[in-house]
Amino acid sequence: MIIGLLEHFNISGKTLNFKPFGSGLIHETFLLETESKHYIVQKINTSVFKNSAALNQNFKQFSTHIKENNPAYYLPLPILNIHGDSITHYENNYYKISPFVENTYTLNHTERPELAGLAARAFAELFLNLKDLNPTKIQDSIPHFHDLSLRYTQFQNALKTGNSTKIEACKEEISEINKYKELIPVFESFVQILPKRILHHDTKINNVLFHKKTHQPVAICDLDTLMPGYIWSDLGDMIRTYACSFSEEHIEIDEVKIKKSFLEILTKTYTETLKPHISDTETSALNYAGPFLIYMQALRFFTDYLQDNIYYGAKYPEHNLMRAKNQLALLASLY
Repeated sequence: MIIGLLEHFNISGKTLNFKPFGSGLIHETFLLETESKHYIVQKINTSVFKNSAALNQNFKQFSTHIKENNPAYYLPLPILNIHGDSITHYENNYYKISPFVENTYTLNHTERPELAGLAARAFAELFLNLKDLNPTKIQDSIPHFHDLSLRYTQFQNALKTGNSTKIEACKEEISEINKYKELIPVFESFVQILPKRILHHDTKINNVLFHKKTHQPVAICDLDTLMPGYIWSDLGDMIRTYACSFSEEHIEIDEVKIKKSFLEILTKTYTETLKPHISDTETSALNYAGPFLIYMQALRFFTDYLQDNIYYGAKYPEHNLMRAKNQLALLASLY
């Protein structure tokens, strides 16, 4: 596969190694080692990213904007193929090849609040470097990705059309979910008045590349979900994934809670970095970042459970139910 794919690129040096890389769940990811450089090769999951042309155009817009406005800012976008495109169609699949950022490491989890704060600043700086790029020039790579209203509507539909046995058995969980439906009109009121912003939307800490010696952020990676959204998305996803006592897979629900030290440094760092550049209303909306994103994920897990695990899949029968209960416990600890 790799030899034929590389014929579409001006990559110099003999190929020394090509092997699976990383722990990502969406794309198939490989490390390409040549005599001169290393690269990250990804086979795009078209079940998730259905519009490869949109990805290609978005990457071109980001590249042009950074070159024209702050060429010193490092954004590891895919390299261009011989046709000038970031996305390459080869053997009925779509691929992208990105530079491998040398002397960096990633984390799947951290117990150090200061590293969470550094990551929050890195995502804030990404926002600032793209804040003047017109969002209408960027397409949604995953439409309605962080649309809380849509996720609640899908939940309601699942109550009508989902697995009736599960619905009957989950009255307590359904009641718990509906306790937080007051967030929906708040979400919708902000959507009516806030501008679209270009955000990363997938701010897990393993999407930050830290320098091996200084431990400072060098770059943000996995840029496929970089698209228009609302101001709370990136902070909310950081709170959901950094400030939790345990991951969404943890089944001892009583142990799941927000770590206050992480919540404080994430919120303080991200808000203070952006505050001079966003409106007072957007600053107020950031107060709902954690609740919006955690509630949305609880809805998605529970909806999938009622629909017999058609989206996330499940390693055991109650997997998505436990994930939903985990997120509800996390949400409860915010109130």
